[in-house]
Amino acid sequence: MSVLANRDELLVGGRRGMEYDKDMIVDKEIASLLSNGVYPPIFHKFRSIGLYVIRIFINFQWVYILVDERIPCDTHTRKPIFGQCRNINELWVSLIEKAFAKTYGCYENLISGYVDEGIQELTGMQPEKIFLKDDASGVFPHKVI
Repeated sequence: MSVLANRDELLVGGRRGMEYDKDMIVDKEIASLLSNGVYPPIFHKFRSIGLYVIRIFINFQWVYILVDERIPCDTHTRKPIFGQCRNINELWVSLIEKAFAKTYGCYENLISGYVDEGIQELTGMQPEKIFLKDDASGVFPHKVI
């Protein structure tokens, strides 16, 4: 998710400096930009009622997942139990994690994974692993049994 945090267009779609105007004339290029990103601008109007549409690339296709703003929190501290942003007023990490939990069945199924898998599911782009150093056995770490 830190990759997304550095590139707004991957998170909220559009392009840098582009703002959505409800009266704008939408051509094919703008329509494409408004439907890109993990949290596409075309769905931003639903946040006023507490609904978010998160876009994830699963099984070689884009899937749109509807989640609400109810995040599992600790009853004593009132902080999210799972992923959270440093700024308490931001929900994007919790919402993306909730969308993945909904996709994979529950939060418990989100145990671990590789960074490249996460990048692919959040951007739709095919990452490439480049190992800078092999371990002593001469095989790549993911091949060790």
